[in-house]
Amino acid sequence: MYDDDFRACNHSYLDVGRATRGFAARLADAALRNGDTVVFWSENRPEWIVAFWGCLLGGILVVPIDIALHLSFWRASVGSSQPNCA
Repeated sequence: MYDDDFRACNHSYLDVGRATRGFAARLADAALRNGDTVVFWSENRPEWIVAFWGCLLGGILVVPIDIALHLSFWRASVGSSQPNCA
């Protein structure tokens, strides 16, 4: 269940699994491979979980960054993680 104070949505494990495999396939189509690194800069939301698990299925490393953090911290984190996609 996800509630953003505007609407509430239910997500089944089956739906999340399908979306996760779909996201993993899109990453592969974008030439991201095992050992590559991506940065997530986002608020907490259901899509974050799908993207995270999609990356893990492909062996892609994830650097999660809270959207509330200062831009200078974001830049330092991205620079030190050397992502393939940010």
